[in-house]
Amino acid sequence: MCNSLRMQLIGDTYWRDKSDMTPLRSTVVTTSGEVPTTGEIVDVSEFTLHSYQCIADPTGVTSPNSVSGKFSVEVSQTKDYWTEVAAYNITDKTLTGLAYADTWGFSYARTIINPIGSSKAGSGTFIVMEKHNV
Repeated sequence: MCNSLRMQLIGDTYWRDKSDMTPLRSTVVTTSGEVPTTGEIVDVSEFTLHSYQCIADPTGVTSPNSVSGKFSVEVSQTKDYWTEVAAYNITDKTLTGLAYADTWGFSYARTIINPIGSSKAGSGTFIVMEKHNV
């Protein structure tokens, strides 16, 4: 017997099943901008699963070699002090981007796209889609 999680849509909220009416809450945030850019600060204190997708915006690309940046996820308990929990360099010649997911219990999160390394090389427009789930 398979113990898969069944979900049922009732109104606008997904529920585990009729015997467990605990709502499965989530929030979705989309950010876009040119390098460098910082996403909005998101209150993620109610969520434990965090998923991010970062792609180069193909509408602003004149050459595939013109897109590069360092994608980072930073977290904080107070909004005063930030710590990087994930970082990936993107030098995307195929515009495929990256996907990152993890579980953690911090209060706030934000995404940042900066130039890469001390050379400060970075250009292009990126789109970041993030989802936070219970």
